[in-house]
Amino acid sequence: MSNLLSPWRHPLRLVRMTGYILTALPFGAFTFATTIALLAVTAGLLVTFVLALPFAWAMFVWSRGLAHAERSRIAALMDVEIADPVPFLTRTGWLRRLYERARCVPRWKEIAHHLARLPVAGAGFALTAAAWCGSLAMILMPAYVDALPGDSAKFYFFELTSGPGAWLACVAGALGIVIVAPWVTIGVALTELALGRALLGPTAEQTHAAQVSKLETSRTLTDLGGPIIATTDNGRIEATSLRAPTMRADSDNGRVTLEFAAAPMTVEATTDNGPVEVVVPNTGEAYRLSIDTDNGRREQSVRVDPASDRSLTLRTNNGSVTARTAP
Repeated sequence: MSNLLSPWRHPLRLVRMTGYILTALPFGAFTFATTIALLAVTAGLLVTFVLALPFAWAMFVWSRGLAHAERSRIAALMDVEIADPVPFLTRTGWLRRLYERARCVPRWKEIAHHLARLPVAGAGFALTAAAWCGSLAMILMPAYVDALPGDSAKFYFFELTSGPGAWLACVAGALGIVIVAPWVTIGVALTELALGRALLGPTAEQTHAAQVSKLETSRTLTDLGGPIIATTDNGRIEATSLRAPTMRADSDNGRVTLEFAAAPMTVEATTDNGPVEVVVPNTGEAYRLSIDTDNGRREQSVRVDPASDRSLTLRTNNGSVTARTAP
């Protein structure tokens, strides 16, 4: 039962997710309308080619601005930083730079995001509004059922009148507000976030090529951002002041110590032999926590929430495992 109520442990985060969903529809309508207009004009003028060029330039520039705004909205309401995968322009000359823009796959993915945003946001808005408003309507059923036509609330397969039926609907509505609506909100928000990550963020190949750190011997990392993979065959891994949203550290033989300056999204820290310690900032964030050791103590002081989209996974075959917040 506690897992069903876990969204209410962080009501502010639930409110932010609801705000993320509600603002997605007007923002999605605006981005869709402006993007499809520029895309249609550009495509329609391609037969003239020369006349299409300024509209193509405007489309790519406008799309970039919308993508920056959407990443900022996601960071503000979902507390998730999406890296910008679009490379800097390197060519000189207006026409050559336009050609470079047209050949850039991430820019086309941004345009695809702006077009897909509206139907996804519309469906998400409808589901979320139905969950909250429908539950509220059911809770208030005993107060207004007698004022409805025929003194009853008519549904597809049944109807409710004043008395036990209305009060049963009230109980169902209360369960909807307490359990169903929050989980619908979380599911919709994470679905829309997945769309943003897929079309506005880097691919796995880009992430590994640009931001992976591979360690073949003992290394010390500090003040790094971006997704990181750190491995060593024989030696320790120590990292401090990390701002990476995703971190995986693996040692065959040696301790693993990771200290974060910003709350991470996903952390995996493993070693075959040695202690593992992960320290996260004391910002009130909760994590899905998995800690395991075959021989050693387990210690944790981080806030735990099985429904959190942030996760910490710590494992060692021999040694202590510690997940704590910074003092």
